[in-house]
Amino acid sequence: MELGIKGKRAVVTGAGQGIGRETALVLAQEGAVVCVSDINDSRGKETVEEICERGGNWNLYSCGCGGAGGDQAPLSDGCRAVGKRGYFN
Repeated sequence: MELGIKGKRAVVTGAGQGIGRETALVLAQEGAVVCVSDINDSRGKETVEEICERGGNWNLYSCGCGGAGGDQAPLSDGCRAVGKRGYFN
């Protein structure tokens, strides 16, 4: 599949499981730098490990993504950091 996203940056929330995880894996496989965001650190790290095993580029950002009335600043910080490989918590 050629999505034309090689080198693009992508933020995937809920990337620790289910549709979010599969989305992150496909985006990384297609060459995007993926910011993996999940409220569950261990699941997010599992997604990152799989991306690494497949040779992809990643960031891991742990946050609750705000929710109703919540603080969205942590996710904003993570989005700005996409492109710098590392773990943000």
